[in-house]
Amino acid sequence: MGEGASREELSGFPPPDVAGQRFDSIQHASRAIGDWSSFYNNRRPHQALAMRSPAEAFRIAA
Repeated sequence: MGEGASREELSGFPPPDVAGQRFDSIQHASRAIGDWSSFYNNRRPHQALAMRSPAEAFRIAA
């Protein structure tokens, strides 16, 4: 990632499929953000965790 990377790119939030999206309701927004959060914590590999998801890294450390 270059020096010009935005804060959102560095932190991963908001995710591209949620950022700038207009939701029909609070429930719709909550579901979209919850789905992204679940993916981020349970399936998305993280470089800092040796390409493991946070959930996998936690299971290994526990």
